[in-house]
Amino acid sequence: MIISSIYGELMPEPHQVYHFVKGMVGFQAVRDFALLPYEDTPFYILHGTEGQTSFILLPAEQVQHYSFEIDRSTAELLELTKPEDAVTLLVVNMDEGEISVNLRAPVLLHPASQKGCQYVIHDQSVPLRYVLNKGGDHAART
Repeated sequence: MIISSIYGELMPEPHQVYHFVKGMVGFQAVRDFALLPYEDTPFYILHGTEGQTSFILLPAEQVQHYSFEIDRSTAELLELTKPEDAVTLLVVNMDEGEISVNLRAPVLLHPASQKGCQYVIHDQSVPLRYVLNKGGDHAART
């Protein structure tokens, strides 16, 4: 059980807990996270199994025309036999009422190995903030 100051009591099943070998960007000390659906929405909560670190995530398929290639070392880290076995989620940010996702640092999860990582895309043309409209896709890129 996780006691969250934001979400209350969270009861992840064992298959919902992922080990992040390198942690998340800026939160490298947190290595184990639970991934839980967020109440009748397309969003997920990624919450550290210890402490109060949490993120809201959105499945990448909610953003049209988003794709990238996973490098070999990341595939090996996640124990992927093929890159399409990875589940890709995007970190959600809220700023002045605008909801955006970070396209440059998606979260990759491999359910079979229960490993995860935040994958940094070094292509500067990929937006850091991709503003979502109410339909789930973008309104503007910044």
